[in-house]
Amino acid sequence: MSVDTKEYLKYKGQFPKNGAVFAAMLIDLLSFNFIMAIVLKFYGMIAAQIFDRYTTGRIGFVIYVLSLLLIPILSAKAQTLGQRITKIKIQSVSGESLPIGKAILRWIYSIFSPVGYSQKPVPWYDFKTGAVLIKK
Repeated sequence: MSVDTKEYLKYKGQFPKNGAVFAAMLIDLLSFNFIMAIVLKFYGMIAAQIFDRYTTGRIGFVIYVLSLLLIPILSAKAQTLGQRITKIKIQSVSGESLPIGKAILRWIYSIFSPVGYSQKPVPWYDFKTGAVLIKK
């Protein structure tokens, strides 16, 4: 479901700079991986007593991948740490919070996007999911 381009005109001048978006993503990446390193270290200490190392590694990988879904969910319903620091927010074009399904879909699209945030203020995956990233 694409959103009409005209709906984005009411947000003109409120789009964050590419540097702020990059900084928010970098902060989120670093903080997430720091926390997950601690969580997986404790998991490894506990699971090493129960499973062999291959099973421990596979389960640890699944835990890491599933916990990655926390980023778009937190981004849609509140703000991630990077979004708070850089003062940006994601919401639906109608001004409401983005539904979790659309937030996850937007996040997956953005991972596989070859261009991501370019010179255009609204990336293609925001059009596809009806999302808008604005300065707070």
